[in-house]
Amino acid sequence: MPHETDLPCPDCGSDLEERSVAASDLTPGAALEDRVTVAVCPACDATYYPDRTLSRLFSTASR
Repeated sequence: MPHETDLPCPDCGSDLEERSVAASDLTPGAALEDRVTVAVCPACDATYYPDRTLSRLFSTASR
């Protein structure tokens, strides 16, 4: 199964980059030390959230 960064950006077609960001920047109430992976397009600044990241964000927010 491909990862988000294996696919081109749906908005502009550029290569996506994997980045680690603080979960608290994305979800209020997330533990500050939690970091999650997102796919970011350096050309158009679009951000995509892998399924595993969404699962972690929602499980952290519901605690």
